Amino acid sequence: MSNVFNNYYLTQGGGLSYRYNTRKLQASVGASAQVARLQGDQTFPRPGPVDYTFWNVLPQANLMWRPDREHNLRLFYRTSTNPPSLSQLQAVVNNSNPLQLTIGNPSLRQEYAHNFVARYTAAKANRAGNFFALLAGTYTQNPISNNTLVASRDTTVRPIFSDQSIAVHLPAGAQLTQSTNLQQEYTVRTLANYGHPLAVIKSNYNVSLGASFSQNPGLVNNALNYARTPALTGGLTLSSNVSEKLDFTLSSNSTQSYVRNTLSHQLDNAYFSQLTRLKFTWIVGPGITFQTDVAHQLYRGLSSAYNQNYVLWNASIGKKLFPGQRGEIKLYAFDILKQNRAIQRNVTVAYYEDVQTTVLQQYFMLMFTYNIRSANMTTLPTAPEERGGGRRGGFEGRPGGGQGGPPGGFGGPPRD
Repeated sequence: MSNVFNNYYLTQGGGLSYRYNTRKLQASVGASAQVARLQGDQTFPRPGPVDYTFWNVLPQANLMWRPDREHNLRLFYRTSTNPPSLSQLQAVVNNSNPLQLTIGNPSLRQEYAHNFVARYTAAKANRAGNFFALLAGTYTQNPISNNTLVASRDTTVRPIFSDQSIAVHLPAGAQLTQSTNLQQEYTVRTLANYGHPLAVIKSNYNVSLGASFSQNPGLVNNALNYARTPALTGGLTLSSNVSEKLDFTLSSNSTQSYVRNTLSHQLDNAYFSQLTRLKFTWIVGPGITFQTDVAHQLYRGLSSAYNQNYVLWNASIGKKLFPGQRGEIKLYAFDILKQNRAIQRNVTVAYYEDVQTTVLQQYFMLMFTYNIRSANMTTLPTAPEERGGGRRGGFEGRPGGGQGGPPGGFGGPPRD
């Protein structure tokens, strides 16, 4: 089912904003006018021109209030547009899976998204404690979703777009999914994190709690279905502050996810994922470093063959070389226990699927690195997540996370 499709998308715009600043308050408000032209030209297997012009006004606002050095509140709102992708526009059947056919829609319009973020931070300098709270949401107009036809018997269907000459044969039980614009798509997230030092063991701890809720519309046999996915997440991180020669971070993050459908109740389900991880670095002697990274991944509630409980262990030993320790030679071992794997759950309004991907397992690598830097070059400040505080929670929209990337750690489960 080869095809040729050229796609062009050009946006132009301009806007005005007003900014107001004081010692405690910073605020801005503005708007932009945008004109976007979407042009597509399908030349094979049949001609299918696409030519749309979209006019939009994109408002934005920002407010930051800092009453003192310990408290900070920020409110942020912006709007944006997103055009349909090339594959979503192509009026060509993808039959790589004969039971799940897909086809694009040349009549698609661009998406218009509203994004809002409220963030509050409080840090007690005298007690070295900190608190962080976040509320964020996205509402999308004209979201590009799917219209799925499920054949109860052998039948021939015609996709919804201007070229009615295309007919698709579906055997009983097969599906034809086509991109379409719908309404009422949104996501809401919240997160709170508290951190405080533990003087007894010269470490810091962070506790995080969060929740998320998303709604995605879709058509199943021309009936509207909303897939709603609430999730709860919690995490605990313990990071060391012992000495410059010893550093460790122990963290655990758990997520309980649910899927609820307004129409297809047989697709309702729940699943649990947990990632527990230890990162340890020790400068054993002059220029000699030892590093290890151990992660335990747990999945529950997936299909029986896809529930996982495994440990992924990486380690390395290295020696600094040359004046200023600019060079390093290191022996790195990836997946010492040969348990690396990748599991992912995909949720749609018509079905959900569990996918296992073949990934790279155990290997050893001898590495040499050399740092080219000036003697008077300053060091950039380290982000909070890299100072041993660990990841401040998050929202695991779905489980997954095979580890097959470059050496240096684990990627963790992918997020929506």
